[in-house]
Amino acid sequence: MIELYSPIEIDAPVEVVWDIMADLPAYPEWNPFIHEIAGPLETGAHLREKVYFFNNVYLPVGLIAKRILPLTEMELWRSGPAFLNVVYFGAHIFSFEPLPGGRTRFLHRYLSLGFVSWLVQAHLNKGVKQVQVKMNEALKQRAEARVRSQPAKSTA
Repeated sequence: MIELYSPIEIDAPVEVVWDIMADLPAYPEWNPFIHEIAGPLETGAHLREKVYFFNNVYLPVGLIAKRILPLTEMELWRSGPAFLNVVYFGAHIFSFEPLPGGRTRFLHRYLSLGFVSWLVQAHLNKGVKQVQVKMNEALKQRAEARVRSQPAKSTA
């Protein structure tokens, strides 16, 4: 198994970051790698997405929401025929940790399983890691812009 970690600290409360990640229809507005994602965001649900492959080519992919813990964790596993999962299988796990001052530590983990993972490890370490970092940066920009656009709370 290969695991890639991409943490980022976001100047927005965990509720804002979660709301952006949970708003699946809005992904194409901010996520540079997801052209479309649809389905209920609940544990056990099947989702479908069109994910960036290369040169404006998007591939349809099935997902299973293995674990959805609002404001805490979102675990999405690739779904496909069982025989392919032995060859290659991937999962994205998103963790949300509240920090002092209304900030959030967002951790994007990618798990790659199956014997092909070892053959493409260099691509995973470089290409997939770059995708994680770019997605995290886009999430950070969107969340922080949302907080800036909210009216200041009155202390009276």
